[in-house]
Amino acid sequence: MVTKEIIDEVLTNHEDIKQSLLLIAKKYRVKDFVLMSRQAKDYFNGCLTADIDIYAYLLNQREKYLLINTDRVEERLLKEYIGFIGSLIKTCDEDNIVFYIIAYHYLMMCKEIAYILLKSKNSPFPSLAWELSPRGKEKLNKYRDTLSDIGYHGFDLFSERDLLFYNSIFYELKCHSSQTKQFSILAYYLEMITKINQYRFNDSFICIVDLFIFRYRVIYTEKQLGLYAGDKEMMEIIRDLTDYSL
Repeated sequence: MVTKEIIDEVLTNHEDIKQSLLLIAKKYRVKDFVLMSRQAKDYFNGCLTADIDIYAYLLNQREKYLLINTDRVEERLLKEYIGFIGSLIKTCDEDNIVFYIIAYHYLMMCKEIAYILLKSKNSPFPSLAWELSPRGKEKLNKYRDTLSDIGYHGFDLFSERDLLFYNSIFYELKCHSSQTKQFSILAYYLEMITKINQYRFNDSFICIVDLFIFRYRVIYTEKQLGLYAGDKEMMEIIRDLTDYSL
């Protein structure tokens, strides 16, 4: 699972990315990503004298529905994301919680893009460990020729530098098995991915984060839902949710 220490290690190699993420994080607050019951809030703030079990779910805010019936890929992505946020709440102040959530989403999207473009079985630009393969370079040259023919006049939607950037993130973010094919919970739930050069990535990334938090938030509660919980049980939990503040 990704940890803030892994993120710190990756960002030491990309100071420009870190500075961009610090600016992006200023747009958001913890409540944009996380809500919790009053008792869960007391639990995280250390105000309870007795231990209680805390459960986490993903809330679909538009449909007022808690996601509990999931497939294997969704279950893994949720477990990783919810576990990551839970670890941040226990160890970080509010500003750092937001920064690391933003960094998590950013790096996971970069890794997903890298897999699609460079590492998957049918990747358009296959790569070796840290560089494009000869076949990848050949296909990139054909791609450039195609762009030129249709009127882009030398403007590369992808450059080799862009591809190598995504490739480096893929290898630096060491937290998945070689069998993993989906990395970004944003890409999974929004069924979209931003495949553009790294310099235009930030604007698209912000739009995708905005859409995600418009639809979904992680919630923590002391109430456990059964597999076949109905609307009544879910609404009891949703009505009890509040903002998180240290």
